[in-house]
Amino acid sequence: MLCLPARRRRWRATGFLLRTGSPGAASRPRRRAARQGWGTGDRSDVVSASDFLSHCPAVERHLAALLLRKSSSAQLSSELAAALALLGLLRERGDLCVPLEHWGGRPLPLDEAVAGLTVPSAEAMEKVLAKLPFVSDGEKPAPLVLKDGFLYLWRFYAGEQRLAQRLASMVQSGPLPIEDDLLRASLIGENALGGAPGATPDWQSVAVHSALRHRLCVITGGPGTGKTTVVLRVLRALLAQDPELDVALAAPTGKAAARMSESMRGRLASVPEELRSRVPEQVQTLHRLLGYMPRENKFRHRRQRPLPQRLLIVDEVSMVDLELMLALVEALRGDARLILLGDADQLASVGAGAVLRELCLATDPMRGYSAAFAAAHLAATGQQLPVEAERGPLGDSSVRLRLSHRFREDSGIGQLAEAVRAGDADSALDLLRDESCPDLEWITERSSPGKAVQRLGDELLARATADDLENALGGLSELQILCALRRGPYGVEGLGAAVEELLRARGVAASGRFYRGRPILVTHNDRSSRLSNGDIGVAWPEGDDERVAFAAQDGVRMLAAARLPEHEPAWALTIHKSQGSEYDRVWVVLPPQDHPMLCAELLYTAITRARQRVTLHASEAALRQAIGRRTERASTLATALGGG
Repeated sequence: MLCLPARRRRWRATGFLLRTGSPGAASRPRRRAARQGWGTGDRSDVVSASDFLSHCPAVERHLAALLLRKSSSAQLSSELAAALALLGLLRERGDLCVPLEHWGGRPLPLDEAVAGLTVPSAEAMEKVLAKLPFVSDGEKPAPLVLKDGFLYLWRFYAGEQRLAQRLASMVQSGPLPIEDDLLRASLIGENALGGAPGATPDWQSVAVHSALRHRLCVITGGPGTGKTTVVLRVLRALLAQDPELDVALAAPTGKAAARMSESMRGRLASVPEELRSRVPEQVQTLHRLLGYMPRENKFRHRRQRPLPQRLLIVDEVSMVDLELMLALVEALRGDARLILLGDADQLASVGAGAVLRELCLATDPMRGYSAAFAAAHLAATGQQLPVEAERGPLGDSSVRLRLSHRFREDSGIGQLAEAVRAGDADSALDLLRDESCPDLEWITERSSPGKAVQRLGDELLARATADDLENALGGLSELQILCALRRGPYGVEGLGAAVEELLRARGVAASGRFYRGRPILVTHNDRSSRLSNGDIGVAWPEGDDERVAFAAQDGVRMLAAARLPEHEPAWALTIHKSQGSEYDRVWVVLPPQDHPMLCAELLYTAITRARQRVTLHASEAALRQAIGRRTERASTLATALGGG
């Protein structure tokens, strides 16, 4: 085997993925290919191998060079080169592994097809990979893992296995004890919505029951389905049972944390003071909670130094990637409870993996529950739950909330979101054409979004000329332009420029970086200024002093512009950046032609940011392409969890 402990640092980038080295290192494998040859002997194979490697991301190219240097062979086969190219290209789009059977015989997944770059058959790649000393079956560490037809980097294979084992261990101890009267009061008491016995279960009560009886609980659902209500009911019961329970609330980004804080404050206002005093006032980002140390690139809290809290509640889990989730669960103390909240139909995390979606796939909350859990729920509430005889180890720990309390049954936004989620393009387009849906607007004209955005002139002018800071900050949650792309006339940069041109035409001095009323998006976490990636403020200069105001729990925070971490204007945001936020109105701009970014999750996320009204600037073709394309990330986490 190649894994020599003395050389472990050289494989550091992925656990057996090497650091990329100097800027010129990425091109060395291609120069080596030209000098030595990368194949099994014939000229066509040499060209094929080097061509595959030329499309590898830098890390995989560097890995290929080191594998060759450590190998007894002076050549690299086209099968291995193709496998490494697939591994890198799919890793960059969020996949954790390569399903060889799926990709065998297909073109390499490039933005633009390259003639002749067809991936070898799965059988050919497996035959070559299985003979290599640096490929393992997962039993021992090695740079690459080949198991059950999937090819992994060791980093991701080991991460999936460790996460699955840790989550499974959290539910192996069985149901946690809770007093019968307290359980019954929590499920059908004054806090329960629709708690009366009936044929249709109150899914919020099912979620409360699952969270009270299990150390791990996954609660999913669309906007307004009551996830925050469930959290408060769980907190009320657990704090009544254990007044000394230490609680932490967290979210992946600063914006999501601020949104969770706002939601919790609104609900806590109606609960007794003794409960309010024991719920944390501040929701932390996961990185801040775990104590991220950028110089060491690791967390302060980990297995050897666990978090002190015995209850951790995390919102917007769809944004959490595999490695952050693994760091989180490994930092939990042995008796800690973990409640995960999110919407599995939203965009997956920026980093690799789709953890929440895999958890839902493994547990399938729409299927049913164990006979024991269903019997306990029937005894406590009189409500019958569907029963599934064969449930995985996490089966009773997952609940999907079905009923939205934000949108009425006749809400256009709610119906459109459901149609997109279901992949029903015809129904979605019918809703957009239906004039009886006042909360939906569809702009199909061929004019550029820059011209179309002139319809927002009065509202944008009011925000840019607000003479009251409170109103200027409040305007940030009223209207937001959302784009699928960053660059181009249909992207954030093009729309932002169009807005500022519109403002200048209306007499606003919209020039410079910090003119009055300009929204500013923070794009980098910064502990010294207590700002997080995703925080949005308003430029509010005083004389010659350039300052930016941010809404805070205790009022308004003013910061000198010079103290800001990396930032950019925020007249328009990418849909990715809007995750964890809500606005009264959203104006969604899609590119007119097919684009790899267009997918159902992207459109669903954009639509569900709105509370009152959605405007879509998109062609019918773009909408059909988005609704018909699902984002699938290759992962075997659900299988490792006993489902999928």
